[in-house]
Amino acid sequence: MRNSRSLLAILLSVILAVSSFPITALALVSDDELFEYSVTPEEAVAVITGYKGTATDVVIPEIIETNGNKYEVQSVNLEMFDSVEITKITIPKSVKIMENIFHLNRYHTSLKEIAVAEENENYSSVGGVLFDKEGKILYCYPNALTPNITSVYSIPSSVENVFTCAFYGAKEITGIVGGNSVTTIGTSAFAECTGIIAVSLSSKLESIGASAFNGCTSLITIAIPQSVSSIGLAAFRNCSSLTAFAVNSNNEEFAAENGVLFSLSENKNKTQLIAYPAAKNDKSYKIPDTVMVAASYSFFGAKNLESIEMGTSMLDIRSYAFSDCAVLKSVTLGATVSNIGECAFLNCPSLKNMRIGRSVNSIGNHALGYYYIEESEEYKLYGDFSITTPANTAAYQYAYNNNITLVTDGECAHTYSYVYDIVSPTCTKQGYTEYACTYCGEHFNRTVVEPLGHKESDWIIDKEATYTSKGKRHKVCDRCGETTVTEVIPMLKRNIGSCKISLEVKSFTETGKAIKPGVSVTYNGKKLKKGTDFKLSYSDNTAPGVATVTVTGIGLHYKSSKKVTFKIKPKKISGFKVSKQSATSLTLKWNKRSGVSGYKIYMYNPKTKKYELIKTMRGASKNKVTVSKTPSGETLKNKKTYKFKICAYKIVDSSTTVNGEKTKLVYKK
Repeated sequence: MRNSRSLLAILLSVILAVSSFPITALALVSDDELFEYSVTPEEAVAVITGYKGTATDVVIPEIIETNGNKYEVQSVNLEMFDSVEITKITIPKSVKIMENIFHLNRYHTSLKEIAVAEENENYSSVGGVLFDKEGKILYCYPNALTPNITSVYSIPSSVENVFTCAFYGAKEITGIVGGNSVTTIGTSAFAECTGIIAVSLSSKLESIGASAFNGCTSLITIAIPQSVSSIGLAAFRNCSSLTAFAVNSNNEEFAAENGVLFSLSENKNKTQLIAYPAAKNDKSYKIPDTVMVAASYSFFGAKNLESIEMGTSMLDIRSYAFSDCAVLKSVTLGATVSNIGECAFLNCPSLKNMRIGRSVNSIGNHALGYYYIEESEEYKLYGDFSITTPANTAAYQYAYNNNITLVTDGECAHTYSYVYDIVSPTCTKQGYTEYACTYCGEHFNRTVVEPLGHKESDWIIDKEATYTSKGKRHKVCDRCGETTVTEVIPMLKRNIGSCKISLEVKSFTETGKAIKPGVSVTYNGKKLKKGTDFKLSYSDNTAPGVATVTVTGIGLHYKSSKKVTFKIKPKKISGFKVSKQSATSLTLKWNKRSGVSGYKIYMYNPKTKKYELIKTMRGASKNKVTVSKTPSGETLKNKKTYKFKICAYKIVDSSTTVNGEKTKLVYKK
């Protein structure tokens, strides 16, 4: 058909333009008059541009001689064989560039073999199939080559790119396997392979080119791997036996639903219908409401489809979208469609009438009511086709311009079954749902939804606070992204516990008044200021025992608190004397003290020359003790001098006792 040829011609002309090889030389004819060529004398290089022979088994020469000069053939333009039905072509070792490789299959239905000299550094041939030297690009599988007894071809594991028209028209192949490294399937790579029933696609495949499987009329199903991110125009056009698409559920760009292929938006909605299987059994189909575009050729040749209804978001029906749907009888456009592309409903003989509302503002050439005659390349109108539409619409003008029977609506009865527009509420603005007439597109009624209000995020730090500067943070709405609150973060404060804290004096004797020793606080050698950086509080600092100083960080730079302790010793005991003696003992007596835990009595030991503890009196009320032995165990005797000391003590806890200052007594017996 013309639309098929036009599409392919456009695609191939682009490839031809990109692949052209610049040569600045005169066109010449070889001595054997088989080839036209041009030369660059300074490099002794020839480019073959034309073929004048009729042989079907063609050997490209390595050297061309003219006027006694020899030129190495480094480039050939394979377009030169378009007028000859070749069966085999042999490429010499000298060829570095082959232009228009896709012409080998596109224009030669009898090609069985491509041979390449083993010494060629750029191309290779395996089993008659043309590859690049590394085997990464499969350039051409001759379309008359029979792969094996099973008619299944296994693509080598080295292949990454299946080139443009690589398998074009290879009718002997029924299946494609292997190719586990393939990332790219080029334009029309498998087009017109009418015998292919199944294709195994690589898990590394990223791109499927335009018209890649066009005309694979025996292909039944196809599974799109997770890795595929691009599918070209009309990639599956005219696959007349195709019943379903399948897509890996982890694919982020495409999805299949009920066997129909869609592309996905960023939020995973099905927004474009890529391809509807031509052999799908369903007689009617409702396009999902998320879909906004019916892609070109998306329903091409859907042979069982009788009724189609657009979803409530449909905007654009692109060129040839429903062409060649032979049994299509009913089309419900809805109130949102704005464009019907060129030839969108071409060759739909069962479609007798289209109702088109005011929403449609653009209709392409031959979009409605036409069929195409391939032999004469003419578009003709179906005589029994009509358009029903209100006056002063794009459809009205299209019908008038194309001499199509026009049925003009008067007053519309309005069927408000279509949701024309949905505006979701935002945090600060109302939302609404607006309805429209299914036919004429008139809008009515809004269901209002109140603003949602902001949903604040956690704090987001813009600038961290430091010990010398303030920071900044903010919150945003998780729904709309608006900044809802901004706040200054105070400067960081050092924990006072990380500072060095020293008491000027760590031990005192009780005075009966509160004792408050001086405190020095430093950080990294810097002395902190009392009242600016810290404050002090005291506890248990009057009576004997362990007193506490609490240093608390204040101001801009310091926080928390730390405790340090000092001791308050009981003062000296008064009235320490000998109150009674006997021949072998002395009774010591002293004045009682309140607020202490008891008393300790020491006696001088001449042998050790130290005062040694001889008695611990528990209880503050006790005030005398009888001593009959020296520290070394000797009995006291007359006419001897004995030395004693006494102190009060305070038990703070099980591990801490504070001893007071000692009172001395020397007595001669």
